[in-house]
Amino acid sequence: MSTQAEFVEINLEELPVTGDIIAENVPYDVFLNTDYGDVPVEWVRGKVVIVAGGASPLHNRVVNYLAWLFKVFIDRTIKGEIYTDPTLMKVEAVNVSRAPDILYLAPDNPANVEEKQVVGVADLVVEVVSEGSGRTDRIHKFLEYEKAGVKEYWIVDFRKKDAQFWVLNEGIYTEQLPDEANIYHSTVLAGFYFDVTTLWQKPLPDSVVIYDMVQGMLKGQA
Repeated sequence: MSTQAEFVEINLEELPVTGDIIAENVPYDVFLNTDYGDVPVEWVRGKVVIVAGGASPLHNRVVNYLAWLFKVFIDRTIKGEIYTDPTLMKVEAVNVSRAPDILYLAPDNPANVEEKQVVGVADLVVEVVSEGSGRTDRIHKFLEYEKAGVKEYWIVDFRKKDAQFWVLNEGIYTEQLPDEANIYHSTVLAGFYFDVTTLWQKPLPDSVVIYDMVQGMLKGQA
């Protein structure tokens, strides 16, 4: 395991907001009740920011694969809820409202699921890197999720065939590596594991294969 860097207290308020800013000094209630059309946006300390890169077909396939894998697994085991972009996650502790590609709420998570957003902190978040979103995903969201208390954070970059898994340890993210066979075991989703190399397959595993993958996980718990 490794930490991303020696721990240094960083003031998020002082970090320049990355991405295309389309409005500033926007109260959150105004942002939440404004129709931005087909433009995907997030709210970062009063700034309305276009989500970088857009959702390419391959990006969508990777998100859908993982979301479906999570959904089948939690429905059969620990329960909870899965939400995907553009569902907003409002985190008051860091004064942002992000739209993670995937967020998981455990059954005992105290977050409030409202009509337009989830208010609170997810137990697990996945961001799939799009063109132009690397800095935001690897630095800004990393620091925000770490400070907010997201217990497990995945950063998946399908273009580089790279996946990082970060687990909160005493308030600091520590990298959790796959084993020698490239199998990653989640800490938040007890009993969940998968072969990281499946993320780079063409085509990605379909629903039948996903069901069989979950069946294998369940047999391991028997």
